[in-house]
Amino acid sequence: MRIPMVLPLNEGFLRRECPHCERQFKVRVQQPDDVLEEHELTELELTNFCPLCHEPAPANTWWTKEQIEYQNQVTTAAVSDELHGMLTRTFAGLNQPRGPFRVEIERNEVEEPKSLDEPHDMIRVDPPCHQETPLKIPVTWGRDVACFECGIRYPVDVIRVEG
Repeated sequence: MRIPMVLPLNEGFLRRECPHCERQFKVRVQQPDDVLEEHELTELELTNFCPLCHEPAPANTWWTKEQIEYQNQVTTAAVSDELHGMLTRTFAGLNQPRGPFRVEIERNEVEEPKSLDEPHDMIRVDPPCHQETPLKIPVTWGRDVACFECGIRYPVDVIRVEG
């Protein structure tokens, strides 16, 4: 069962959260657009270093708490719909006009997932070692920033993009 899901982007940047320091940043995943389709998520190579605390982490650990909650809501709604449909079809043949019994499948209401918002709350930095993977970090960040791909650290003032 494939469950479609859309995550919002900010000028092609996807919000991430470090599993170590739990700070959030953004990494460019595609050219500027509004959303990231679920089939594009499998193509991401998010396996490297937190720009803020410099620690490495596996690919499946960069989700924000809000993205995980959204994924859970989308999955619950989709599975509930699918299960209700399967049960309704399975028992439909038993509900004959003069049959000995009737089976009615009631569906519990599942809260509709609320789409995520993606605020413009960070500044862009471009590590020179991997210019194809620019980042966005909190505006107030004043320490070194690690490249997401290789972990090389740069002073934030050196790699900050004005504008």
